[in-house]
Amino acid sequence: MKTLLKSLILLCLVLAMLMSAAGCGIPGFDGGQSEKQESTDNSSAVSSTGKPAGVINAFTMSYDHDSSLNPYSCEDKYNLLITQLMFEGLFVLNDNFETENLLCSSWETQDGKVFEINVTESIKFSDGSNLKAIDVAYSINEARMSGKYARRLENIESCVEADEYTVRITLSSTNYQLPKLLDVPIVAYGTGNDEIPVGTGAYKFVSSGGKYTLEPSELYHGTAPSQVITLSKLNTSFAEAFSSGALDLTVDDVCSGNDIAFSGNFEMHYYNTTVLQYVGFNMNDYFMSDSGIRSGIAAIIDRDKIVSEVMQNRAVASPLIFSPEYCLYDDSWEKQLPTGVEVLSGTMYSMGMEDIDNDGILELTRSDDNSAGVEFAIDFIVNEENPYKVEAAEMIALSLQRLGVGVNLRVLAWDDFTKALENGDFDMYYGEVYLSADFDFTDLLTYHGRHNYGDISNSEYSELIENYLEADSAAAQQQAAKELSQLVQDNNPVVPVLYRKYAAVIQRNKVSGADPTQSSIFYGIENWKIN
Repeated sequence: MKTLLKSLILLCLVLAMLMSAAGCGIPGFDGGQSEKQESTDNSSAVSSTGKPAGVINAFTMSYDHDSSLNPYSCEDKYNLLITQLMFEGLFVLNDNFETENLLCSSWETQDGKVFEINVTESIKFSDGSNLKAIDVAYSINEARMSGKYARRLENIESCVEADEYTVRITLSSTNYQLPKLLDVPIVAYGTGNDEIPVGTGAYKFVSSGGKYTLEPSELYHGTAPSQVITLSKLNTSFAEAFSSGALDLTVDDVCSGNDIAFSGNFEMHYYNTTVLQYVGFNMNDYFMSDSGIRSGIAAIIDRDKIVSEVMQNRAVASPLIFSPEYCLYDDSWEKQLPTGVEVLSGTMYSMGMEDIDNDGILELTRSDDNSAGVEFAIDFIVNEENPYKVEAAEMIALSLQRLGVGVNLRVLAWDDFTKALENGDFDMYYGEVYLSADFDFTDLLTYHGRHNYGDISNSEYSELIENYLEADSAAAQQQAAKELSQLVQDNNPVVPVLYRKYAAVIQRNKVSGADPTQSSIFYGIENWKIN
């Protein structure tokens, strides 16, 4: 009996040791193979859950299974983040907004209006079908009809399959920088209305037994991490999910008023955007119509202080209309101007301004149009939803008030703010605009532009914008960008303040090599190392 008891105890101990070695000693291990077998066996064994047997979990991302993973119609920004791993564009942009070929081998145009793009022939979709021109043309036309991409692609007159691997795009007006707009997702022909279309990305979506994952696509044309990504619907806030370790990777719209108050041990990987914050003017206002006044206000804005103290260095100070991070930008374009105090004080003196009634606000003392005695007061508006914008506007208002300018800063709810802009019910406003990646300022600076709230009517801006978009070489584009930058700086129809940054948020030491861009959070995924 004792011998039998000893044998049973020994058997239990051996079984316990085997179970421990099979799973518990390898964090994230899933499957029946040992770690040694996984590293040497390249077979496509599949576990009962549908996962490749023995793969290691990469990280966890937020997924709302009640929302689609269609890159054209999805409205959940965290689901859209997932789609960046499933779908690719013809091009991808780096952090300086330069294009890199992704699904195409080459492209050409003779006039900046008709483009022929050669699709790389070796690329396959995750379902095994070959990527062809018909898929690309179909996808771009689907994107043209979507709310997400329609505006940036509205200059496309037609997009057709020229031959099996060539796409022909015809524009309504010349724009040699079209490729910068073509990082839109490409899907297999006919799947554009599916909840989960077919893509060419590094990962494919898998649903099994109520569990959702992204698994490496064995047909992916590049190299990428081989681990599985867990998709989980969160039952807590993002901050709580990160703090508890339930979530490993997401994005944050920093300094937006909707930014997440993360806690725990995480890393913020910031990337440049084309989101411009600026000060705009009502050109029909007596004071704001004076270019000297606008130049003085431009010079008095302390961009570096706003970026460091208000935006907490999560933005780029921009003295010119183009982002300093843009590949064409040259800081030698920045003119050395007198201080804001000198410029604005000189203009106010030349207009005969004095504080007649000793109330701290200057008044006009002489005028040819019976405006003598009018206070130099500015009706300055900003929307209340973004506290960072409000603080920046307050800083600008205080700088003006110190020089004797009366500033009535109105902090308005979004609907009231947009109504005031549309009705011209302001002298000055603090605004924000999301520019396309080709830095086309048509909507902001031209007479019929969607964001021309100040009634800018100088046709020179339109001419220089056209010159910039019609430039057929990098050197010509840079020269045109310089001329446009300097015209805006000389006349200040709007005053650029900063370009915002966004962030990819990742649990500390989870991923190395992350290099997100506005075009793709997973830019350069071939360089990622998942720990």
